[in-house]
Order: sequence, then C-alpha cells, then structure tokens
Amino acid sequence: MGRSRALASRWLALTVLCAAMMMIILDGTIVTVALPAIQRDLGFSSSGLAWVVNAYLIAFGGLLLLAGRLGDLIGGKRVFLAGLAVFIVASLLCGVSVSQPMLIAARFAQGAGGAMASAVSLGMIVRLFPEPPLRARALGIYSFTGAGGASVGLVLGGVLTRSRDVSGANVVQALTVAAAFGFQVLIPQYMQRVLGYGAAEAGVGMLPAAVVIGGLSAGLSARLIARFGLRLMLVAGLAPIVIGFALLTRLPAAGSYPLHLLPTMLLLGGFGLAFPAMITLAMSGVPDSDAGVASGLVNTTQQVGAALGVAVLSTLAAARTGHLLAAGRPDADALTGGYQVAFGTGAGLAAAALVLAAVVLRPRAARRPAESPDQAARTDQAEPADQAA
Repeated sequence: MGRSRALASRWLALTVLCAAMMMIILDGTIVTVALPAIQRDLGFSSSGLAWVVNAYLIAFGGLLLLAGRLGDLIGGKRVFLAGLAVFIVASLLCGVSVSQPMLIAARFAQGAGGAMASAVSLGMIVRLFPEPPLRARALGIYSFTGAGGASVGLVLGGVLTRSRDVSGANVVQALTVAAAFGFQVLIPQYMQRVLGYGAAEAGVGMLPAAVVIGGLSAGLSARLIARFGLRLMLVAGLAPIVIGFALLTRLPAAGSYPLHLLPTMLLLGGFGLAFPAMITLAMSGVPDSDAGVASGLVNTTQQVGAALGVAVLSTLAAARTGHLLAAGRPDADALTGGYQVAFGTGAGLAAAALVLAAVVLRPRAARRPAESPDQAARTDQAEPADQAA
C-alpha cells in the first residue's frame, strides 16, 4: 500500500511539472500569434515589436544554465516553485500592460521565471523516476505535453487575435511538420536497426518520398491549386499522409522495402501538395504592414513543429526500445513495436491536421450583387484563380 501511494505521489508531481511546462510553452506560442494586436494596441514600431519576443528569449535562454546550477545547489523544488511564481506574476503584468516599457519588462521577468521552472523540470523527473521503463514513460508524457502546449497556444492565439485562415493554417502546419520530421528521423532508424540496411542504403531508400515531394512542390502543386483552390489541395495532400502513417503502424519486423515501405514513401509525397497550400493560406489575407510578422510566425511554427515532432515521436519509440539498444540486444520485434507506436502517433497528428483543414479552413460563402449573364460567366471562370490567391 505504501509503495502504491509513493508511486501515485510521483505521478502527481509529474502532472504538476507537465502543467507548468504546458503553460510556459503555451505562453510562448500564443504571443507569436498575438503580435499584430499588440503592435496595434500599444503602438509598437515594426522593429520595436521584436523586443516583445526578444525580451523573453534573452532572459529565458540566458538564465537556463544558471537556474539549472542553482537547482543543484539549493534544490530543484525550490527553484521550480520560485520560477513558477515569478512566471505567473509576470504573466499577469503582461496582460494588464498599458505601455511598451511595461510590457517588455514583464516579458523579461516572464522569461526569467520560465527559465527557472524549465531548467529543473527534467532533472526532477529523472530523480522522481529512476526506473528506466517508468522514466521513459514519464519523459514521453512530458514531451507530449509540450507539443500540446504549442498547438493549444497557436489555436488560442489565433482565436484571440485578427484571422481564421492564418491561425488555422499555422496550427495545421505545426501538426503536419511534427509528423513529417518524425517520419524523416524514424524511418531510417527502422531500415538500419530492424532491416539491417547500411546508412547509404537507408538514405537511398528515402529518395522516393523526396522525389515525389519535390516534384509536386516545384511544379504540379501550383497548377492544381490554381485549378481547384488552396483548401481542397491541402486536404488532398493530407489524406494520403494519414493513410501512409496508418500503414507504417503495420510494419513487420521482417519487412520488405518494395512491399512495406515504397508504397508509404509514395503516399507521403502528399507533403508536396500540403505544404505549398498551407503556407499560402498562412500568408493569405495578411495586410502588407503585417506581412513580416506573419512570415515570422510561419517560420516559428515550422521550427516548433519540427522540434516537438522529433522529440515526441523519438521518445515514444525509445520508451519500448531504449533499454534493448543500451544493453546491446536489439530484438527486432520489440524495436518494431516501438516504431509502430511512434508512427501511430504520427498518424494521429496528421489526422488532426486533416480535420482542422477541413473544418477550420472551410471556404466561406460570399454574397454577390446582381450581375449580368456575361459578368457571371467571367466571374465563374476566374473563381479557381481567386481561390488560389
């Protein structure tokens, strides 16, 4: 009974750590979407607006090592609670800021508090879960929470500030990039660790997906978008990606490249249709004065999605296979099982992106004034090009 209570208390502590990390990550992503509204309300110049982000990043990045060392000296719990308190108070000050200096100072304090809480979180988890299987599971939950915080932050930021297409396309992009980078990392590992391929063979094995993606992105996607519209092509690109990841969850330990991997490579070529459409949607409807911010948001979303996708999917795969690799006993069935779990998560990410693309980015009906038959004919002919714009 005592052992069960101790384990329950450890999982409760993990819940607190994950909730704090989700709040910190959510804040970072929600601010990137809110920048145009912040600029408008507080009168920031384009160059001054960068300090809303930089003040946080400078404090956060500059204090991580110091906070981590401080946790070793006086205790991780103390540093975590102090950092969380600073972060909460600073977040409140950000919300009630009435001037540019006040907001920038609050953002700096927010970054300092976030650094204190973040720096010691992983160390606390490692100490809470010394058993390798439980530690892998705990770290997987922690990583997944971070990914959730990033996605939720982008959604909330979009809901709170100026555009459905911009916010929706960025969330879709984060989910899709997370799945894409997880695929790029894990498939070569499967080919080498399970199928016994060399590094060069695994690289060549990835070429079909790269060729299809490049071919679609470079030429065909633009013509298809002009003909059928952005939203339809985004959905058409995401659908085969979901199917491809679903097929990867059925990979056998004694797999065959032509039978089990090549069809998936071709299906995942859907990225070549999806990415141009989602990037165009993310920049659509943005006035020239906010184009730089929108562009920065697109790139930030890509980087966040890539980092979290690799972290989450790799952690899930390692949760079942890490101890085998460390012991030098790479059992093919167990390794494959770990990759199947990770690919199942990738399928979930891609499916969520598909649902959001179909629901959030639905075309809205526009009212038209009365027009002559000739005008109506000319308008109907121009519709696909208008959709692409």
